[in-house]
Amino acid sequence: MIEALRREWARSSTGRWFVRLTSREQWLVRTFVAVAAFALAYLLVIQPIVDYRHAQVERWRSEAGGVAWIEANREQAASLDATTGAADESTRLSTINAAAEALDVPLRSIRPEASGGFSVRIEGQEFNAVLAWIAILNDRYGLQVANAQIDFHSAGRVDAQFTVI
Repeated sequence: MIEALRREWARSSTGRWFVRLTSREQWLVRTFVAVAAFALAYLLVIQPIVDYRHAQVERWRSEAGGVAWIEANREQAASLDATTGAADESTRLSTINAAAEALDVPLRSIRPEASGGFSVRIEGQEFNAVLAWIAILNDRYGLQVANAQIDFHSAGRVDAQFTVI
């Protein structure tokens, strides 16, 4: 098989050109092809592996720093969690009301749930204002809407029921 490939290569125009070269020129061509093959292998195989390894090492260092920060602040977080409770519930209730008032989105009803969240009912309000209210609760205050039921009320207006946690 290898002999057949050599014969085919010798019959090709490149093979005939190579055979006419002097031995020194043939050595230079072989050296150039070897260097080019090595460079191509490096660029296509070795360099991506090295880049991937560096990226993974940096990712690991970043995550290790995050874990160290969490462990260092564990006691502080536990003490904050222990002091929040009823005060936290009233703070969240005030936050929900204040955000709604700031955007002129009157809340039809708001009541605590057993899960620790609040059930909030909105009727006949502008859809964009309701979305802005949800965005402020999430982005500014860290409150999340766990469940939402939004119904059409009239053009651009909605009725909605949310569970805010």
